[in-house]
Amino acid sequence: MRGVARAAVLAVVTLLLAGCTTPAPLPVPADAISVRGCTPAGSLLPGDTLDVCGIQVLEQSTARLVGYEPATGTPRMDLATSIETTDQQNFTVRLDPARRYSDGTPVTAQDFVDTWSWNAYGPHQQLGRSLFSVIDGADAMACPAQGPCLATGLATRLRGLTVLDEHTFTIRTSTPTPDLISQLGHPAFAPYPAAFFTAGPDAYSQRPVTAGAFVVTTRSATQIVLERNEAYTGPDRPSLRRVELRMYDQPGQSATKAYDDVVAGTLDFTDTVPTDLLLDGRWAKELEQRHKLFDTAILTSLTLSGRDRQLADPRLRRALSLATDRSRLTSQVFQDTATPATSWVSPMVADYPGNACAQLCTLDRNQAQRLYRDAGGYTGQFTVSVNADGGHKQWADALCHQWRSTLGLDCQVRLFDNQAALLAAVRAGQVTGAYRLGWVSEQTSADSYLSPFETGAAANLSGWSDPAYDRALAQARTSTGSAAVEAYARAEALLAENPPAIPLWTAKTAAGWSTRLADVQLNRAGQLDLRTVRTR
Repeated sequence: MRGVARAAVLAVVTLLLAGCTTPAPLPVPADAISVRGCTPAGSLLPGDTLDVCGIQVLEQSTARLVGYEPATGTPRMDLATSIETTDQQNFTVRLDPARRYSDGTPVTAQDFVDTWSWNAYGPHQQLGRSLFSVIDGADAMACPAQGPCLATGLATRLRGLTVLDEHTFTIRTSTPTPDLISQLGHPAFAPYPAAFFTAGPDAYSQRPVTAGAFVVTTRSATQIVLERNEAYTGPDRPSLRRVELRMYDQPGQSATKAYDDVVAGTLDFTDTVPTDLLLDGRWAKELEQRHKLFDTAILTSLTLSGRDRQLADPRLRRALSLATDRSRLTSQVFQDTATPATSWVSPMVADYPGNACAQLCTLDRNQAQRLYRDAGGYTGQFTVSVNADGGHKQWADALCHQWRSTLGLDCQVRLFDNQAALLAAVRAGQVTGAYRLGWVSEQTSADSYLSPFETGAAANLSGWSDPAYDRALAQARTSTGSAAVEAYARAEALLAENPPAIPLWTAKTAAGWSTRLADVQLNRAGQLDLRTVRTR
């Protein structure tokens, strides 16, 4: 399992406890705000979180060696003061000695070595374990591809990590890795304090000790509360003392409810505006001077289930893409706030061609019908699974209508309460047809979009595999400049031959906020920057 889901991020992660309604809002202090949140699907352990809902929390509560510039997605030093290399394979990391966890203990080099080794150790079954496969020795810690994962015979430490002193350590990768520094900004690379290894992951999840600008102090089925880390000495110390992430993805809640609460002033921020409110600029009128369409690197696609045997034929996969009228969907459903996709990579990735799906992503009913017939069609009902809370039903219904009309496909939309429920069903093998999973990445690179399709990647839920694709990605990661771009483009061309997912569109993020907020900015992953936003 080499080089995997780099800085990609999946959409959904932490199980909720109970309850299904958002609590009645209480008076909000001047230095506190309320934000539309969504349900994480897991434990909120950084090494076990790959979804957008969990990442929304971890981006604010953890610190890593590097962070990303909100406007460009380029890496900048955070816990590290420098990361140096002369050969792109051996890296020396120097930490800022002033940085502290929320409990006041210092962040040390040993913390990184212990944490990354713990995350990479196969029997711990961390979702992000494959992210560490780039480090020398990770293969000796990985579970076998088949059969049970037993501790017998597995190494417990990453041999590519060496502590030099309290604030210095070295990283040796298995092959030259020019983009390693950028990868290290993923929340999975956040360190755990020494207390984690004494108390254990369950105790840590109840009361995380983190080194970010905020710390999680409350977590329930209806909200997650972030409070300012008073021990934080990193960049962009927030002015906010408290942030309530209110869950609007439980039964009875919706994107419309969150929007209405912002209009009424009982919620301070939402990053989801129902598509019907974009019509004729209604939302702009209702949220005058407190709304904006933000450019983000979010690309929406439908993953084709690897458990659906009828989808094994590449011709059927291609037929579905060719039968999709993206221009009609983006103009009628999204009121031209979205742009039809021509690639599996966001157009915000600089100096990348981004046209591998240009032909396959263009409506061609005749070719779609021919491929569909040649593949033998699809027997029975085909489901498009989406989470109900995110405003996805309208476009999913429209897409199914297109496929019924062009292919005669018995397409129906299957709604899940939230992304956590959808992801749980996917992992349990209970979803066939196609399903939407949200992917975001602050790191804007071709790798962050293409790595989820790599064999064994943590984010590769469909199980799609192509050795030639893996080889092309491996070559891209050991190359620089135009050679890297060409290798990534070769890999992406293979996706067009047998697509594991159907790119649909890239879209601006429509956000609205209350009169209390100022300096509202979103990062490239479409998340509110809690360190720069302030109250009036």
